[in-house]
Amino acid sequence: MPSLSLSDGSWIGGRTDPHFAQHRFLQVAVNPNPRTNDASQHVCVIETHDLVPVGDANGRNDRCGNGMGNSAVFGTTQNFLSSLCAKNNAKEVLDPLLSPMHTARDLAITGAVFCGLGLDFYHAGLFSSIAAALGLVIDLIEGIEKDLGDDAPLGDFMVALLNAAVDAGLLGVIPQVEEYLFNSLQPPVDRTAVSYAVLDTHDYTDRNCTVSADSLEVAFDASTPQAASAGFIPFVDQLFDRMNELNDGTLAPPGRPAIGKPLAFAGYVSVRFTAQTRALIGMQQWPTTCHIEIAAPGGLEGNEPFLARLEADAIALGAKVHWGQKNDLTADQVEAMYPQLDAWRAVLTTVTANGELPTFSTAFTRQRGLEVMKPFAQDPFVDPLFECSPAEVAMARPGLGAQTTPSDGGTTRMRAQSISRTTTARLGSVGFIKSSAMLGGSAAGQRGAMRARSSLLGADSYFARKDDRYAMWAAADCEYAQGKKYWVADFYLPKAQWSWRLQPAMLWLGGTSPAVVVSKEGAPDVQLDAKGAGVKFPVPTQMAGHWRLRTPGGCGGRPPTLGIEILVQCV
Repeated sequence: MPSLSLSDGSWIGGRTDPHFAQHRFLQVAVNPNPRTNDASQHVCVIETHDLVPVGDANGRNDRCGNGMGNSAVFGTTQNFLSSLCAKNNAKEVLDPLLSPMHTARDLAITGAVFCGLGLDFYHAGLFSSIAAALGLVIDLIEGIEKDLGDDAPLGDFMVALLNAAVDAGLLGVIPQVEEYLFNSLQPPVDRTAVSYAVLDTHDYTDRNCTVSADSLEVAFDASTPQAASAGFIPFVDQLFDRMNELNDGTLAPPGRPAIGKPLAFAGYVSVRFTAQTRALIGMQQWPTTCHIEIAAPGGLEGNEPFLARLEADAIALGAKVHWGQKNDLTADQVEAMYPQLDAWRAVLTTVTANGELPTFSTAFTRQRGLEVMKPFAQDPFVDPLFECSPAEVAMARPGLGAQTTPSDGGTTRMRAQSISRTTTARLGSVGFIKSSAMLGGSAAGQRGAMRARSSLLGADSYFARKDDRYAMWAAADCEYAQGKKYWVADFYLPKAQWSWRLQPAMLWLGGTSPAVVVSKEGAPDVQLDAKGAGVKFPVPTQMAGHWRLRTPGGCGGRPPTLGIEILVQCV
């Protein structure tokens, strides 16, 4: 088979090319970190699948019957890594290593003492250096073990160790570790077996190494050399450039400044090709689609900024983003990617009673516009979304689109003054805006004294009065920072939606939230550790901006719900 070079798009020409014509499936797995002995090269593995007659194909006994759910990947043999992964937890692997390390450190200390007494200062210094180095390694391993707990898998330990190595400035360790893992997990092997034995690549004997992943998959038009040269080929080049920026600390995620410190990405890049789909919003919208998946163990500090940057880069080059992996698309981006979106929405209309049934509606679908849009009016808007009371806000519904009878839409202004009063105003010929009392919160993180609501798709405006509280709560994520793991929850209150007049005055723990440290950009941290005890917010600041809730330390058990309530004051 001819060699494959991603930098030359000439081989992308259809199914007559040998890379496609001779095989049913083609994948190129690439190590994004350079080789340790040659930084100009990257290790890659080409995987192909072919159909052969079933006959007495291997694999049935390995993946079915007694072998079902307890066998290794078909066609592989046990190696050092797989033997470690078969252990029950990291402690089973590390404790046997720690005992001889303690012994070696004690011997080195003894050697340093005796050499010093004998005035052999050269060897005394050598033994002291060995003892100090062993002490650092022992402290690091035992510290991570303590943070993670006795039952933590080896995969979580390795993630914590890699983060600690990056924090200590040992960035060069990452390519060495990944090259070993990449080569161990991608052995050069030919396998012929029944399809499910080959395609099921999960090692069911692995109880210790599997971790959750952070991943992004993007799809490009690869139907012609011209499309490839304008899409996925420059994206792959850009990916390696972004790796260099991540490693030297100059990477700037979309809409944010550069990360400012060297970080690492210890994962893989997979390049594979598929035929066109008939699904209206499927990724494979071209005769030949190139999929590029970038994945790494979850929890590595470099994952989030690296994948966020790559997602924006891919979209700029015309890619579509996988629905089930990292996906921060907006409704406008989705509409631009999928010209047949309205046809998909029309089908959704038939199974949701024209949008009345919320079965298929989530925060994810609402952000991306995967909702029933009949009568195809644009979303209503309120300016600002959060304001003091009494106040006047602008509420508008832009005109209908071309899919239905045109309308002038309209804009009205409404003044919210009394919670006991209900007012109604007509908005062009589209619908009504209604101002009425709101009892309690209608969604996580939203609570106020009054709201105005559109009678069509819905646009809510919240008005704060004296003694009103605003609540924020969310399931926590585990994050590794400064050598420790923390439960964290982030909240972003956009300046475009929050009046500058609204400021936090007091803070309380919300609901069942454990003790948290509250961080607000532009203000000192606040510790909340007692239910019912309010804490005065230390400095005047706007409600708008980034809020972060963090537990004092440790990620154990099920993710908690972190929440606070804020006494909102008007200035």
